[in-house]
Amino acid sequence: MDTLEMRDKHLYLNGAPVYEPYAIHVDRCGDAEHPDMRWQANHLVAAPLGKYQPTRDNWGPIVVPHERYFVLGDNRDNSEGSRYWGFVHVEAVRGRPWFVYYSFDPRGGERAPWLREIRWGRIGAAVR
Repeated sequence: MDTLEMRDKHLYLNGAPVYEPYAIHVDRCGDAEHPDMRWQANHLVAAPLGKYQPTRDNWGPIVVPHERYFVLGDNRDNSEGSRYWGFVHVEAVRGRPWFVYYSFDPRGGERAPWLREIRWGRIGAAVR
């Protein structure tokens, strides 16, 4: 089983930093504790000294259970993924992504950002 941890926006796999040149960090609102991330407390490598207070940029280390995936988007400050809603069981994965179908910047215009702030450079890009 693997362990995962996020320290100051840097991902660690089994204690070693992960090289992620594709990760995007656009901090809009700080790094406050998020109650939706408390599920992680049941998967910590060791019991916390005090109350476990995970944040978007600082959490873990957690143990990834057998036959589970931890999903983490490349647009870290604007995506949630497994940090918030937990592990994905291997049976829930139906296929492998090939390319980015659609992408927009939610920080763009207030009216119809899904149309006005399309990130054309990402659409059709291969998923690595």
